[in-house]
Amino acid sequence: TFYCLWRFTNHRSLGNGLLCAFVIGISCLAKYTSVVLFPLCFLALFIHDIPEIVMSTRRDMVMTIKHYIVIYFQYLLTALIIIVVVINIGFLFDRSFVHFGDYEFRSDMLKSVQQDYPVLGRIPVPVPYPYLDGLDWVMHNERTSASFGNVYLLGEVKQEGGFPGYFFIASLFKTPIAIQIILFLTFAIYLYDKNRRRHFISKELFLLVPVLFYSIYFNFFYYAQIGIRHYLVIFPLLYVFVGSLFPKWPNFSSLQKGMVWGLLMYLVISVLSYYPYYLTYFNELVWDKTQTYKYLADSNIDWGQSKIELAEYLIQNPDAVTSISRPAPVHLIININKVVGVTSSPQRYKWLRENFEPIDTLANNLLIYKISPEQIQALCEKSPEYCR
Repeated sequence: TFYCLWRFTNHRSLGNGLLCAFVIGISCLAKYTSVVLFPLCFLALFIHDIPEIVMSTRRDMVMTIKHYIVIYFQYLLTALIIIVVVINIGFLFDRSFVHFGDYEFRSDMLKSVQQDYPVLGRIPVPVPYPYLDGLDWVMHNERTSASFGNVYLLGEVKQEGGFPGYFFIASLFKTPIAIQIILFLTFAIYLYDKNRRRHFISKELFLLVPVLFYSIYFNFFYYAQIGIRHYLVIFPLLYVFVGSLFPKWPNFSSLQKGMVWGLLMYLVISVLSYYPYYLTYFNELVWDKTQTYKYLADSNIDWGQSKIELAEYLIQNPDAVTSISRPAPVHLIININKVVGVTSSPQRYKWLRENFEPIDTLANNLLIYKISPEQIQALCEKSPEYCR
């Protein structure tokens, strides 16, 4: 979407404009995260045009303002028509133009709009009924945690709301260190080199505006903090930005080229070290795979992907159990989300988290404990409240 917008800003043809609007529509069909692309595109377009607008107002302020109002209204109307048509085609025009008042909303925001502004109830909604209904479901689930468990970060569980900066911290542990180094170098060199910054309005603006928006939104206003997968939207944009390091690759010194190749080899080795369980990947800041649960959980590690491995383990170890109601000598294999309190009460396995360490993992997301009678006796003497 932002590539098409960048093309349109540099060559304002009808074809480029229609293509950009069409791609926004396709994006909206693919993921509800994309509903903000439309206002973000207009914001980026306006920022891009500010220097030209300022220069024009110096000559004739009134005419310039009128001119740009007309132009932006044309952009807005054309884009809205294309986007609505694409969404309708995608949903086969399923109950399009149902009146806003006839929807049965679940999210607090849409319910309050419906109740506080009854005049809107008579307006037909031009998108298919299941599209707006689905957006309402997403908003409701995200605010109420109706479709996911507790939120977990660095040993702390929240049953309501989220952690400020959650995805920054998740990225610190889940993004390969080689990628983090390259990203840091890219931003450092970009800020240091004035020649690179000269083209910000015409180039990097279209990469960094969405990165900035999604970073702020997901880290500080988003409650469904259940895995870095929700934050992946920023990475393609950042990877394109990284490309600004390499336009003069032939002129790099042998040392610089060696550093780049070294980082790429490190990246490959780091990722392959988790073969074939890539979902559970952590970088080397968490070296011990039995300790990852102390930092992150949920779909960062476990998404129910190891049922076959668990079944095989239980066949080979008939004395093993997958849950336990109270402290006891046991051979326990248990998924991380139960242990930390994402899919169970945070209190249920508190005794286990605070007093025992797993001896191994299965598929990196199932923790294995072998607890002896002597260890249980010591626990009951130390913390009798667990053993009552």
